[in-house]
Amino acid sequence: MASNVERLLLVIAGSEFSISEIRRLARWIEARGSEDFIYKIEMLRDAANMDRSYLNINEPRYNLAYNKDSYSETAQKIEGILISNTMLTRGRAAQLLQQLLEDDLGKGSIPEYRRIAFKRWLDQLLAVVPESHLLHLANKIRNDHITSVKSDWPLRRK
Repeated sequence: MASNVERLLLVIAGSEFSISEIRRLARWIEARGSEDFIYKIEMLRDAANMDRSYLNINEPRYNLAYNKDSYSETAQKIEGILISNTMLTRGRAAQLLQQLLEDDLGKGSIPEYRRIAFKRWLDQLLAVVPESHLLHLANKIRNDHITSVKSDWPLRRK
């Protein structure tokens, strides 16, 4: 239960809402009660499902096919940081990133990398982890990797 609450809080924290908008939402829930809040969420979900049925989209959201242009800009940035800058394999980069996220958020609270498209997995992470946190961890991995790599052409010391 706590992990679901944490995931919801991470989604809110990672959204573009300002602190004052989040406070306004909290006051609205407090004034109207949780039942009205749940009712509004269900209404929005029903409306989204009606829009999808109108467009003849029958697959669930998470099964929609990705094309090469559908990955988020952030996923592309993170891939650039982890793959292009460090020359790590996608599997190793995913392993390092997943390990850091599990240390921060706990095991089981993030989607596991299972040899799916790397950018698609990053987009799945962005749904539960704030963008700034993922970028921070990617840069940490890059910095750690760059400082630990020995030069192929070391300088001679006399």
